[in-house]
Amino acid sequence: MSWLSGYVTGLQITRSAIYLSVMWHDGTLGVAYYSTETAEIYIMNDTMETNNYSLLKKVCHQLQPCCVIASSKADERLLLMLRDLGGVDSCFGASEVLPEDTGNQRIDVQLLPSLDFFPGMLPPQDAAHSTAETPGSDAARTPSSGSA
Repeated sequence: MSWLSGYVTGLQITRSAIYLSVMWHDGTLGVAYYSTETAEIYIMNDTMETNNYSLLKKVCHQLQPCCVIASSKADERLLLMLRDLGGVDSCFGASEVLPEDTGNQRIDVQLLPSLDFFPGMLPPQDAAHSTAETPGSDAARTPSSGSA
């Protein structure tokens, strides 16, 4: 028996973890998830979603994520549903939509600040603090003192 096999038998084997990212705006649901088993990110096309989040509940039931990530500025109804999703007694909220065999698995719900959740959406820069000159601006049209 090698040292490696002894080390491996001492490890606790756990199932792969899935991290689910959720965005809902004006009836459109955006979902992406990361699987630690495959080390890949999967993206679902934006889809029309109902106000009771039946599709999102089904996605959560099928994927059984360990963590759901959303923006803290998300719609209040989505945040309430995610809060219910994180509960111990009722993982997915509406039992009429999903089977009862959820196993009472606790799901960690992380609400990130909007700038963390949308890193590409930076606030506009103050024009008074801008140092770059753009073509066609007054600074670009002003003749230099050395011209004749």
